[in-house]
Amino acid sequence: MLSVFRRIIHSKFGAIFAILFLGVIAAAFILGDVTSGQFGGASLSGGGTAAKAKGYKLTVAELQDRVQRVFENARRSSPELQIGEFFAQGGGAQVFDQLVQSLTLRAFADDQGMHISKRLIDAQIAQVPAFQDAAGNFSNDSFRALLARERLSEQALRDDIRREILQRQLLAPIGLGARPSENLVLPYASLLLEARQGNVAAIPAVAFLDDKDPTDAQLTDFYKKNSARFTIPEQRRIRYAVVDATRFAQAAAPSDADISAYYNQNKADYAASQTRSVEQLVLPTEAQDTPAVWTWLQQMVAGNGPIRRLIPVDVRQSMANGGGPACLRLRVVADPATIDPRFLLDERKLDDIAGIVARYWPEEIAPDDLGDTRLIARIEQSWLTLVDHLQLSDDLLP
Repeated sequence: MLSVFRRIIHSKFGAIFAILFLGVIAAAFILGDVTSGQFGGASLSGGGTAAKAKGYKLTVAELQDRVQRVFENARRSSPELQIGEFFAQGGGAQVFDQLVQSLTLRAFADDQGMHISKRLIDAQIAQVPAFQDAAGNFSNDSFRALLARERLSEQALRDDIRREILQRQLLAPIGLGARPSENLVLPYASLLLEARQGNVAAIPAVAFLDDKDPTDAQLTDFYKKNSARFTIPEQRRIRYAVVDATRFAQAAAPSDADISAYYNQNKADYAASQTRSVEQLVLPTEAQDTPAVWTWLQQMVAGNGPIRRLIPVDVRQSMANGGGPACLRLRVVADPATIDPRFLLDERKLDDIAGIVARYWPEEIAPDDLGDTRLIARIEQSWLTLVDHLQLSDDLLP
């Protein structure tokens, strides 16, 4: 064999053949070095189909891309790993088997009516720590950056997540070794062996009709026994509207000018006022002797009016002894130098008091006016104005 090569080399075209042969060997070594870290070649180039299951296909390009990414991930932990060693260890076959299993599971799930929704896949993506920011929330920027770094499309990632979910739902129960009981299996297994025969006779419904129409009594009795079948359940329809206070927060922010204008228009509603009630009314016993007066007083107490309690007092003896007129005739010697000047009267004070009485005090009070709240308010305002004018507010008002 070697002698043959020697004769060819020493022939007329032997030198040219030897140079071409060495060039082919050198090119093979060069291509082997270039492709030692990349998966690819003539056998897996192009857009052919590597596997298919029902309507799903695994293209050669997808298989090549997946093997390439798996190989690169393996080289991160073992930088000295070569593509030949990767295939020798069964890495390419394992990737191919996984992709074929994914197609098979997806086709089987379609036959069984099982579908993985987009929202479920989105939830799984949001739970991946690599796609979350420092606060633990899903970050679209991190998601896109990681896909670009791994040279992985979003659809390929979603297909992988769909395959994992199908594996959990279909293969996990099988791995647990679940075995139905014999009592559950026996009825279904018996269906394969069971055989029955029967005869069918068609009887028209007209044969069951009564020749005579029912009477009113029969209809009434039937209705009473079956009233629930002819009674419409009571229904109530409720309509409501959900009003959120935040929708009106901005619209309900008045300015200072708006508040001031509203206050000036309703100043009377915010003016200071006093409310007083008579807890106990001490009155002479003559009030009991006058039916109209006593009846009105009883109505005021019973009607939750300003008077809460009546205390009749017998003052006949005191008045008979001159108690009332005697008080008017009482004379007290007082030195103006020792009297509080607020209690000394002069012409100006008398005129002021008369003006207050004329302004606030009514000319006459009818019996029907005793329960009028406006009359009570005028009398109280008269008294307050008089006390304030005489500078007695600190001593008489609480």
